[in-house]
Amino acid sequence: MYERGRLNNHANEQQVMNPDVLDLELLIRKPPASVRAWWTDYPDDYHAKDPLEQPYRILTTRHLSNSREVRTYWKMPDGTAIDILEILNLKPDGTWTYEVPFPNRLGIHVLDEFRPESTPEGTRLLIHSTLTPKDAAAANNVSRLKRTMIQGWKQAAEICERDAP
Repeated sequence: MYERGRLNNHANEQQVMNPDVLDLELLIRKPPASVRAWWTDYPDDYHAKDPLEQPYRILTTRHLSNSREVRTYWKMPDGTAIDILEILNLKPDGTWTYEVPFPNRLGIHVLDEFRPESTPEGTRLLIHSTLTPKDAAAANNVSRLKRTMIQGWKQAAEICERDAP
């Protein structure tokens, strides 16, 4: 059962290590409603047109109230591809979250919180991510994942600025 953006699974909570946090601010020269639409309003089987866009495919597996369960497909630096289950949660205040719940192939519970703020230039998108490794082996991958996330979000902001409605 999902509860306030986290997977409620007490068996896994005993194994979890301390979380790490990533905060990022991106300026996107589009209004907040357009930014939110680009990041969250896509067809049930989305395929990216831009070869640099990540994830390159988003497949909705289930619609929930104010959210959807999606399987995202990512190209890895070594040329392989992975898919990850994520939960998109749309909030009435205009914010949204993506969550990668346990269990997952990363061994890291990820909760990304997105808050768009209107600016004279467009939108300041504040991203706050909490990464909680399941164990010491997964903890060794948190720094690398954070670097990948920053690079991916900067790329996404450029594509959003170009393509958002």
